[in-house]
Amino acid sequence: MQLTQEEEDRVKVANLVVWLQMAVFAADETMHITWFNRHKTKNVLNNFSDTVVKEHGKLLKAFWDMPEQIDMTEMSKRLSDFAELITGMDYLEMQESIELIKNYLKEKRNGNTN
Repeated sequence: MQLTQEEEDRVKVANLVVWLQMAVFAADETMHITWFNRHKTKNVLNNFSDTVVKEHGKLLKAFWDMPEQIDMTEMSKRLSDFAELITGMDYLEMQESIELIKNYLKEKRNGNTN
């Protein structure tokens, strides 16, 4: 599927919002670690996420109101599913997963879809 520049930009913005939310979720997992959170990591992440939504909320909402162009609900679900898999991955599993993703993308972009 070929996207217009506007559609690609929407995907990038939605991607940012989802990854910011994943960062907030990851910070939630560290709330009990007092030596880490004394620097207010969670608050900074929340404030950043809130700022993006406040500054661009109308634009973000508009993305969801144009399902004929990009199904933002489905895109958000896919990004969340992917982020959940990645954030739950052990460090030792990362290199193999990176290689699998690289190989998949290389084959797909070369037209070798199976």
